[in-house]
Amino acid sequence: MQSGIAFGEFDNVEHAKDIVALLAMQAGNKIVERKEGGFQSVLALQTGFALRSTDEAVRYYTNFSNPVQPVYSWDKSQPSSRDTFLSGRLALYFGYASELVNMRNQNPHLNFDVAPVPQTNGSAAAITIGRMNGVAILKASRNPTLAFNTIKLLSAPDFSLNLAKALLLPPPRRDLLRAKPNDAFMSVFFDSALISRGWVDPMPEETNRIFKELVENVVSGRLRIGEAVMGADAELAKLFSS
Repeated sequence: MQSGIAFGEFDNVEHAKDIVALLAMQAGNKIVERKEGGFQSVLALQTGFALRSTDEAVRYYTNFSNPVQPVYSWDKSQPSSRDTFLSGRLALYFGYASELVNMRNQNPHLNFDVAPVPQTNGSAAAITIGRMNGVAILKASRNPTLAFNTIKLLSAPDFSLNLAKALLLPPPRRDLLRAKPNDAFMSVFFDSALISRGWVDPMPEETNRIFKELVENVVSGRLRIGEAVMGADAELAKLFSS
């Protein structure tokens, strides 16, 4: 079976949590917002439309695994979306820039291109999702001055640029992203880095379970979309209150 896009399921879709979160963010939901003293889940927040933006994002995503929908192209019988793409049986794969080298090594004969993530119609600004990690200094650090100087070194322009080149990734600094490389792939990655967004993920393994249950509750018909989203929002809220 050849497929156009691997949406709709969870276990056999690489980065399924990130894809669903991206669709929700493109529809106007921030997933998590800062509040006084911490953070709170806004996954089920209505953002000015008749329906919650997350509801529409989940509806769109799960339709691709619904046999009665004209967009049906994926089901549980498929291998992972990554393996299907590498075998030449999937037209579009949603992945990260960090996967490029490994994918080329796995199938050097696969002819493919990269492109920015498609955007929803009428969106106010282009958005894609990114993985962002930070560094911090422990209050119990024995040498906070040395730790702070190390952070300054790691985030300095020269170090950031050289590290990015070694990893074949766009640098994390906005000032360095202005100088786009001539390489067609890296040029897309640089542009995407400028519009990348994220959300505070308190416990990745737990949130992966929450999003998995959200998708599977809808696909199986156990819950209506609104009910599934409300349940996921409540589960995510518990992580911030614990």
